Amino acid sequence: MSYNVVYDSTRSNLWWWLTESPILILGLFFVWLILRALWRSPERPTQRLLLATVLVLACVGGLWRLGYRYSVSRHFYRYYGSYHTIEGVVKNYKKFSTQRRVGERFEVGGVRFGYIDSFQWKCFHNAAANGGPIHEGVPVRISYATRNLTPCIVKLEVAREAR
Repeated sequence: MSYNVVYDSTRSNLWWWLTESPILILGLFFVWLILRALWRSPERPTQRLLLATVLVLACVGGLWRLGYRYSVSRHFYRYYGSYHTIEGVVKNYKKFSTQRRVGERFEVGGVRFGYIDSFQWKCFHNAAANGGPIHEGVPVRISYATRNLTPCIVKLEVAREAR
């Protein structure tokens, strides 16, 4: 049976680098332009120093955020560890709702899965009520990691015939 990949967070743990690097490069370029213009103008040395300090602090903050995103990304994969893959048909599908969110529970091959839409970070969480592909009887291949919680779906593949 052939599958379409619907969700995959296993490809790379360097997702943060691609999203943050253009902002960082553009920010550093603008800081360089502003600092160059400031050092060329001889008037108001106090104002020049104050603006340079603010720009340097903004750059340090950006670099700190980049490091934080890297740390969070690495922590996620260390926390969940390796993942397992299971293939089968979705059974016992139940949808539920809270005040503002929709969730669903189901089983595949005896493994229970469940999530609330927009709630689990780095895990599949798109409920069928919001356009997600999971429903009763659909053939799927699920790669999941678990650690004292409901399994985290790190990769979801749905049979081509089912879509």
